Amino acid sequence: MAVLKLTDATVKAKAKHPPVEGRIDYFDQMLPGFGLRISSTGAASWFVFYRVDGQQVRDIIGRYPAKGLARARAVRPSMSDDPHDKLAAAFSALGHARLRESAEFKRRALYYDAVKVWFERLSEDDKELCRILADVAAGPHKAAAEGMAASLSACT
Repeated sequence: MAVLKLTDATVKAKAKHPPVEGRIDYFDQMLPGFGLRISSTGAASWFVFYRVDGQQVRDIIGRYPAKGLARARAVRPSMSDDPHDKLAAAFSALGHARLRESAEFKRRALYYDAVKVWFERLSEDDKELCRILADVAAGPHKAAAEGMAASLSACT
């Protein structure tokens, strides 16, 4: 396992000289969990590690040079420590069925559905009070919460 500052120049240089046998992973110093795997055949693929239900997952997010460094980095899930951000970013960026089928996603979807049903049964005055309280409580996390809600409602 090699850790490098991945730049267009370093990626191009490493891809020109594949390992004699097997494969080698080059991890990015700037974005933990993100890297480039080069095989002895010369094939190069971008990968990302993330967790689903506590299990580490490696996903291939594209081939090099068809997908360049900038485009590959853009697919990488959120660096935020907030699990809502990680789940929403991973789902929207990768969109794999395994994320939709994960227990973590199902728990969050079930919770969202329960809150939605409860909210719909409130009077208009109570709904407005909830919106005001949510705005005050959410503060800087409001955009992340709205993004998570949009991801869940689009997929359930």
